[in-house]
Formats: sequence, C-alpha cells, structure tokens
Amino acid sequence: MFKCDVRDDKVVSCKAIRSAPCGASYFVAEEIVGSFVDEAPRQAALLAQYYPCRAPRGYNYLANEVEGIHVAAEIHKKAMEKAIRWTR
Repeated sequence: MFKCDVRDDKVVSCKAIRSAPCGASYFVAEEIVGSFVDEAPRQAALLAQYYPCRAPRGYNYLANEVEGIHVAAEIHKKAMEKAIRWTR
C-alpha cells in the first residue's frame, strides 16, 4: 500500500504504508518518484521485480500458474493504481 503525492501528472513523493515481506515496496516507493502518473503502475510492477527478492520466478507448468515475483508485481501495480486514484 502506497501514499503518493502527484503534481503536474508526475509522482512527486511516495511512501510505502505497508510493505512486502522482502522490503520491495520501500524500494518501489523511492524509485517511483519522478514517474508520470500514467506510467507509474507499470513502473511499480517492474521495480518490484527488479528488487533482489527471493520469491520464485517463472511459470509453474505443473500448476499452470505464474510464480511469486510475477504475483508480487501485479500486487504492486494495483497498489500504485489505488494510491494514484486517491490523489485525484
């Protein structure tokens, strides 16, 4: 969960209110500053995957589902979308 301030369609500040166990959300909050609002959710997902987390990567063909880091990326994306909606 993030709390962001937006000015002129750019994220000017962002704070992680609740983080992933590995700390990726704090990294995302720091790095997202300066991003355009329409790019921020996608950027948050990408940054969450860049963080050196130990979550499994890839696709589990036996279970037919994506693994941890991709799920974490989607969660960060949705959290950023919600944070930006709150600012408007």
